[in-house]
Amino acid sequence: CEHRINFSHGQVVSGPRQLFRQEAALLATAGHNVHENVGSIQEGGTTMLVIDEITQFRQSGDRDGDPTGLGHWVSMAFWGQGGLTTRVVTGYNPCLNKLKESGTTYQQHRRFFIRHQHDTICLQTRFQRDFISQLKEWRDAGEQLVVCIDANQQAGEQLV
Repeated sequence: CEHRINFSHGQVVSGPRQLFRQEAALLATAGHNVHENVGSIQEGGTTMLVIDEITQFRQSGDRDGDPTGLGHWVSMAFWGQGGLTTRVVTGYNPCLNKLKESGTTYQQHRRFFIRHQHDTICLQTRFQRDFISQLKEWRDAGEQLVVCIDANQQAGEQLV
């Protein structure tokens, strides 16, 4: 799920759609930290590509990413039979890193939350809280969920 690309950087000339050069229908969405521009390589970020026939079932006007602008997750919702909506979500929970001046995803996000919300909570805890809240919101709206996540936790630990 982590793509490590700053799509806003001037040296990045292609987005996720250019990863696949083909004639098939293609939809792409990506999220990354839009608050720090550290270079074309930037730790973190999430992306999703949908190819071929399923693209015709994408719901338009859907909000793709997490509201912080940090690239914690992106999603796409699709129409299904009987009025069902299925949402596919990719998420990235940053690895713990205590080196405050590093360019790691954890420290980028830590700087954002301290600067903008005066919040010093552990970012893995913050991600879990926010991600689970968003998943519940979608479920409460009646959506079916397919969740793909780089949880950065040992096998056997429970995220949700």
